[in-house]
Amino acid sequence: MSKARILIVDDDSNFRGAVAEYLNADGLEVVEAEDGVDALEKAEPTVPAAVAGQHHHAVGGGLQTLEALRRIVPDIALVTGRLDSELLQRATAAGAYTVLLKPVALAAISDAPPAGPLPPSPPG
Repeated sequence: MSKARILIVDDDSNFRGAVAEYLNADGLEVVEAEDGVDALEKAEPTVPAAVAGQHHHAVGGGLQTLEALRRIVPDIALVTGRLDSELLQRATAAGAYTVLLKPVALAAISDAPPAGPLPPSPPG
């Protein structure tokens, strides 16, 4: 049986690695991207079911990335180090179904997809 996939987008490799390790242990296949451009390149071929992204990317700003990914990925959770009502409103309008504040409990990311378990990746 194929594992469900998730794309983790964050410019902090330590954060990406910690999330990836946790989600791998939780039975998910994790694809990592370091910025918006990398995320868009990896989202097309991998078709992840959910995305946790950081909104301060130096390349391909987080909200711009969120809007572009939303055309490809059905469920997106935004993880950010700064949260205010304006960002929450903009992130929701851009397509995030939830916004999580760093430091975030890894279980919150694992529990985030709104539609229950993520679909498996296609055989390959």
